[in-house]
Parts: sequence; structure tokens; C-alpha cells
Amino acid sequence: MTIESEKIIFARLASLEDEVGVLRQNFTSVNRSYNEVLVSLKALTACASEAANRAADSASQAALSANKSARAAREAANNSVIFAAAAAAATVYSEESVALAVAESAQATKRATTSAADAVRMSNEARDVVLESFLQQQNSNKAT
Repeated sequence: MTIESEKIIFARLASLEDEVGVLRQNFTSVNRSYNEVLVSLKALTACASEAANRAADSASQAALSANKSARAAREAANNSVIFAAAAAAATVYSEESVALAVAESAQATKRATTSAADAVRMSNEARDVVLESFLQQQNSNKAT
């Protein structure tokens, strides 16, 4: 082996070491970005879940309120016709409130489910982009 060929080999090794260093930096940067996206998606999913739970709690409270209104209407009917009319009106209003609360709860749950599905989709897309970028980087380095 001649000195000239050794110089060429060492130069190529130095070039390869530089490329590996660049690949490591790129991978670290992409991985950091991917992890940040995952953290954001996790927070989004948690918020969507919290919203759905609150909507369900609200519907539950509305149902309890309607039940109490109905009980008050029955008691009022036993005591007085005037109170019965007022209690019946309150019951109708309460039933409408329950129906509205249930509809809003269903909408909130639907939005939370959609948000969670979107979060999973975005996470998968981010993973695919990271893998594709990494593979392209490897292929371009093999070509050189």
C-alpha cells in the first residue's frame, strides 16, 4: 500500500465520519421534532377526553335535575292544582334542558372522538415523514 492510497483511504474515512455525524444530527433533530408533535397530540387528546367527560357530567346533572323536577311536580300535584301547573311547566322546561344537554354532550363526544382520531392520524403521518426522511437520507449517502 502506497502513501498516496493511504491518504485517499484516510480522506474517504474522514468524509464518511463527517456524513455519519451529519446523519446523527439530522436524526436527532427529526426525532426531537417528532417527540414534540407527539407531546402536543397527547395534550390535544387529553383535552378532547376532558371535554367529553365534562359534557357527559353535564348531561348527567341535567338528567338528575329533570328527575327532581318530576318528583316536585308529583308532590305539587298532590298538594294543589296551581302548584301542579307550575311544576308541570318546570318539568317540561327541565326535560327540554335535559334533551339539549344530552345533544350537546353527544356533540362534544363526537368532537372529542374526531379530535382523538385526528391526533392518531397526525401521529402516524409524522412517523411516516420521519421514516421517509431518514430512509432518503440513508439512500442519498449510499449513492455518494
